[in-house]
Amino acid sequence: MTTKKNVLIVNSDIELNGRVSKLLFSEDTNWNIFTVFSGKECLDIVNNGNCLDVIILGMKLSDTTGLQLTERIRDYSDVPIILLANDREIYTLVKAFDSGVNDYITLPFNEKIFIARLKALIRRSSWDKNIQKESTKLIA
Repeated sequence: MTTKKNVLIVNSDIELNGRVSKLLFSEDTNWNIFTVFSGKECLDIVNNGNCLDVIILGMKLSDTTGLQLTERIRDYSDVPIILLANDREIYTLVKAFDSGVNDYITLPFNEKIFIARLKALIRRSSWDKNIQKESTKLIA
C-alpha cells in the first residue's frame, strides 16, 4: 500500500493552481493536495509542523516573492521545494537555487516531465530521510 504524499501548492495564480491540482489528481490518486495563495499561509502550514512531502511554489505571491519565501522556509525546514517561474534568465535560476529551491521549472511546462521531476524529488527526499534514520540508529 502506497502512502499518500502531501503536496502544498503556493501561488497567487488561481488558474495555475487549478491546473497543477488537476494534473496531480489525474496522474495519481496518492496525493493530498493543499493550495494556498500567500507566503503567510504557507509559513503557517510549515510552522505548524505539517508533514509536507513537497512544496510547489510560484514566483509571485500576493505578499512576497517565491525566492523570499524559500529563504524563510529554509530557516527551519528542509521540505523539498519546486519553483515554477516564467523567468528563463540564468541569474534568476542561480538565485533560486542559492535561496534553497530543489528544482526550478519554467512555464509553460510539459506535464509528463513535471510529474517525473516531482516524483524524483520526493523519492530523493525519502531516500535522504531513510539514510538519516539509519545513521541515527548506528550512533545510538
